[in-house]
Amino acid sequence: MTVQKMAELNTKEINLWVGSDKVVRFIVVTKNLTAFATIKYLIKVILSKHSEPLPLLLDTRGADSISDLSISILLSPRLRKMTLASALLVKRPTPARIIGMINKELLESKVKYPLKIFTEEEEALDWAKQYSPKNYDFSKL
Repeated sequence: MTVQKMAELNTKEINLWVGSDKVVRFIVVTKNLTAFATIKYLIKVILSKHSEPLPLLLDTRGADSISDLSISILLSPRLRKMTLASALLVKRPTPARIIGMINKELLESKVKYPLKIFTEEEEALDWAKQYSPKNYDFSKL
C-alpha cells in the first residue's frame, strides 16, 4: 500500500510529514541535532492542528550526533501529550548513553508511554502503526 503525504513541512534540519497511515514521520536531515528548540516548535505546530494525537516515527539516522537536550525534548511530557507513541529509529549500534537517558527519563516521569528503539525502518513503522487511531479526520490538517 502506498502511503500518501497528508501534510508536510520541510526545513534544512528536518522533514516532517503525516502519512495516510496516520503516522507522523519526523526525519532528521541535519548532521548535528542540537538546534532542537526550533524542531520542537515545528512538531508542536503540525501536531497541534490535529484533532487527536498520532504515533510518531522519529528517524535520527541522518544525524551524526544527538545532544542530551534533544533526547530530553523528545521525551518531554509535552511531546508525549501530543503523540500516542514514539518509535525511535537510530543507526546501529545505539550508544549506551542514549539508551540510558531514555530509560532515566521514562522512569522519572512515571508516565506509561509507548516508546521503542529500532534500527530497521519497516519494523519501526509496523510498531508505530499499531497505535494509529482507527478513525481520523484528515480535513483538520
